[in-house]
Amino acid sequence: SAGAVLLHKYITICYLLEVADTIAAHRPGGCVLKIFHDALKIWSRSVRFMRDLLLGALLSMMCVLLSLVPCLARLHILFLFRTRAQSAAEAMCPNGAVGATSNEEGDDGLEDFGEASSSDALLCRLLERFAPKALKQPLEP
Repeated sequence: SAGAVLLHKYITICYLLEVADTIAAHRPGGCVLKIFHDALKIWSRSVRFMRDLLLGALLSMMCVLLSLVPCLARLHILFLFRTRAQSAAEAMCPNGAVGATSNEEGDDGLEDFGEASSSDALLCRLLERFAPKALKQPLEP
């Protein structure tokens, strides 16, 4: 199949890149083979650049195509790393402190940070002030 052939070619190119890097780094043959070592360096850089460019374009196209499909908004979480859903943020803050209060115009919410008695309370106040609106709004089914 075509997928198996492409995988075999990819693995072979990765192996050849490792061999070329090893030969260029250890320089067997010394100054006599300097042209050969430089050629291997240039070859490995150009092949690695093309490989990374093609794989990056392929992955980007997949992400764009998935984002264009309607009703797949929940797949967006695949592209957001180190994020939490609303329930996780509320679980950290007792009594539903996240999004419970709204700041008035001009109020940055920083003056009462000194009143926080523990690190959890400070975290709740920071989440309340600086959390994105997505954490404050319920998730749609």
